[in-house]
Amino acid sequence: MSDAMTNDFRATAPAARPPRAFSFPAVERLTLSNGIRLLLAPAGDAPLTAVRVIVRDGSDQDPEGRCGLASLTSEMLDEGTATRGAIDIASEVADLGASLATGSDWDASYVALDVLARNLVAGIEIVADVVRHPAFEPGELARVRDERLTAILQNRDEPSVVAGETFARRLFDGTPYAWPLIGNEASVGAVTRDEIASFFAERYRPGNISIAIAGCFDAGNAVRTIEALLGDWQNGPAPERRDFSAQLATTSTIAIVDRPQSVQSELRVGHVGLDRSTPDYFSLAVMNGILGGVFTSRLNMNLREKNAFTYHVRSGFSLRRSRGPFVVSTAVRNDVTGAALREILAELRRIGSGDIEPAELDEVKSYLGGVFPQSVATASSLAGRLEEMEVHKLDPSWFDHYRDRLAAVTADDVVRVAREHIHPDRVSIVVVGNATEVRPQVEGLGMDVIGC
Repeated sequence: MSDAMTNDFRATAPAARPPRAFSFPAVERLTLSNGIRLLLAPAGDAPLTAVRVIVRDGSDQDPEGRCGLASLTSEMLDEGTATRGAIDIASEVADLGASLATGSDWDASYVALDVLARNLVAGIEIVADVVRHPAFEPGELARVRDERLTAILQNRDEPSVVAGETFARRLFDGTPYAWPLIGNEASVGAVTRDEIASFFAERYRPGNISIAIAGCFDAGNAVRTIEALLGDWQNGPAPERRDFSAQLATTSTIAIVDRPQSVQSELRVGHVGLDRSTPDYFSLAVMNGILGGVFTSRLNMNLREKNAFTYHVRSGFSLRRSRGPFVVSTAVRNDVTGAALREILAELRRIGSGDIEPAELDEVKSYLGGVFPQSVATASSLAGRLEEMEVHKLDPSWFDHYRDRLAAVTADDVVRVAREHIHPDRVSIVVVGNATEVRPQVEGLGMDVIGC
């Protein structure tokens, strides 16, 4: 092939093919007599099964002054039960060729098992013991607490963590979202075994629990196993929930966290956003894809490709049970901190201007729709979608029409949600960097500048 023919070939991108047909796996829903809800999605050919126990309370229910309590409680579940020690649990899980993890996010707490299909019954037996009979042994709690306190101290030396935590405190002061999921030094150091046991007794009840199973398994056999292990677990009254909703700031501010030795600045720009129940979910997904949610986004093309300020920049809405943050995150050289912030603010204003190119709209919709099947391609990822459906009470057909609803988003939809939900004149900006070098740059942005 001649050089001319080769160059012509490379100059023209291949035409996009229509998306392959895709159907979200069928989900069977059952409720045991004690209130435990089951979501069963047999799917796939690989001999793997994912089990997720979902407790519908997470770190958003941490009591005042006890941030980290929900995550400490969940972390302690597999550190020993009434009949198994922590080493026993780890050994049995390894013998099954499985993995077991526990944890919490803002909206829920979880026990996650990934296991060979042939060992599912034995795996569920361990999970049932962990979620129903945790011992909260004082010696194990002391070890876990010390490990967490060490992690909290280590985070003080991570500029990205400092930036995220400072940003959260400024947006969500007075709410659980103001503090890290893992807690802070004061709260973790003070928490007692009795507090953990009380949180468990109040929240870990059959009526507050769902179990999602996805992958290769026999649904009837799984139901019988769970019924035998958990069916006699007595339910109790529904736990009281702490409701809250942070509000948008009225003006923009810049907070600088001084790190004199830093050669770059960690930047966070954003404001209080929306909750997961927003009817604008799909329009927001496309709008944010254009703004800063994919590699070819405007923010990345501007700050990375055009100006070489950064290696990567992203934007996104954290859609939680209550209103989470909208945030733009990046790290730039000290000497371009002010210029980078100007470009970020300019893009936040531009996205609502009506300047939406058909090609970028189609590209983002095609990308988001194209990667969706990959997000349910494994037993574990499918179980994650079932978790999402259960925690946020999504309609059973939500994912059946996911790609169609993305494809239906128009340029007018993008502009509307940008104007309604992006607020460039009400942002909180956090800069973690060399204050002496960056303060003169940001003082020209016309916002109040404070030190943290």
